[in-house]
This record gives sequence, C-alpha cells and structure tokens, in this order.
Amino acid sequence: MKRLLFVLTILCLPLLAAEAPRVYVSFEGASPTTVTPGKPTDVELHFKVKEGFHVNSNQPKSELLIPTTLKLEPPTELAAGSITYPAGKDLSFPFDPSEKLSVYSDDFTVMAKLSAAKTASVGSFTVHGQVRYQACSDNACYPPKSVPAHFRPNAADFQPECRMPALSPLPGGRAQRNRFHQHNSGETWCQNRPGCCQLGKESSHE
Repeated sequence: MKRLLFVLTILCLPLLAAEAPRVYVSFEGASPTTVTPGKPTDVELHFKVKEGFHVNSNQPKSELLIPTTLKLEPPTELAAGSITYPAGKDLSFPFDPSEKLSVYSDDFTVMAKLSAAKTASVGSFTVHGQVRYQACSDNACYPPKSVPAHFRPNAADFQPECRMPALSPLPGGRAQRNRFHQHNSGETWCQNRPGCCQLGKESSHE
C-alpha cells in the first residue's frame, strides 16, 4: 500500500497545474420523492462517472485516499438523515497492478433519508447537496473536486395515525347503542377530530 500511495502522489503532482477535463462526475437527478411529516423517506441520488475515469468509493482501502462523500443542506422545514453509499468495485490499475482499489465507475447511486417537520408547509422544497470526490484515469489521478447535487422533494400534509373513536359504555339495550352509532359515525363524529377514522356503515355485529 505504501508503494501505491507513493505512485499516486507522483502521478498527481504534475497534474495540479495541468489543464484537465473539468467534469469527472455528473449529477443525473434524484428519484421523485414526497416526504410526509413523521415518516423518514428514502431518496435516491444518481451520479455518472465520466467514461475512462473512476473515483474512490466511500470506503477506500486506505485512510490516505480521498473518499467520495455527499453533503446535504435541506431547508429548515426538512431534515437530512443517514446516507448510504454503494459498495465500491475492487479494481487494479496499470500504475500498480498488484494493488486493488475500491472505486466507483460508470453509474452509481447514493441513498439518503429525508424527514419533514410536522409544521412543514405543503409543497416543493429545494435541497442543496454537494458530492466531493477524487477522479483518476488508468494512469493518473487529479485534484479533488466537488459537484452540486440539488433536487426538489415535495412535502405532503401531516397525516396522524388513523384511530377509531373511543366509545363509552352506554346504558340501555341494542336500540340505544344503534342510535349512538348512527349519530356518531362518519363525518359528523370525525369533524374537527384529527386522526379520526370514519366508522362508515353500521356494523351488523353487536
């Protein structure tokens, strides 16, 4: 591994001042996402590595190698949770065929969790993101770069857990209980009671 790092350093130094392609990784968009308050939601962020290049995975085989990382900055009404990175491919390259590196090439997808506050407004929000990476070709490595990864999830209304109204024991027989159900079922009973489930048709069970 020390030999590999020495080789990488020698390869990178001449490129610090060299003009190279500006884009090695592009953000291809996020999966359509609706975030409901109280329910963390997964969003997939898709990236593409420029043909002929690769980037270190999020778990490179040495602490001295620069991992690919995603940073999200959501608006105040949203919150970013855990971020899950794909496993890298173990590949060897001409500059040191004896060592294998954990890398991303072609397409890769990062999964992030989003949640919304119960007071979040209904509508679309912009989440600002940034991916930091170091790109290499088969023969050389380039200085670390970052690419924006902005996307717009939607926030839905807060939906409390649906619950049935609690029925207190009533004196009287079946007829009185039926009148109570008829009066307190459906929209009449549930009006202005968040989370109330409508009883619908009167049950035939006693």
